[in-house]
Amino acid sequence: MEEAEAKNYSRYLHLAKDASLKINVVSSFGLSLVLLCIYLLYGYAFWIGSYFIERGYYNGLYGRAYSAGDVISIFFVVITGLFSVGGLG
Repeated sequence: MEEAEAKNYSRYLHLAKDASLKINVVSSFGLSLVLLCIYLLYGYAFWIGSYFIERGYYNGLYGRAYSAGDVISIFFVVITGLFSVGGLG
């Protein structure tokens, strides 16, 4: 009787281990995709800010060309927008 229970337990333990590995792979892929999006948007925010400075785009809000402080503002606007869109789901 005890051997039958041990075999039964071992079989279900193996099934649980396989299911756990599959879930871990899927959740790891999902997390890496989220982090990829975040880091790509970090890079995009700094790129677009530096592009505005290099090209001398006019900042209509302050009546002057874009500055380094404006780049930081653009960075936080992009990040805030990212997390707002992420909260929609």
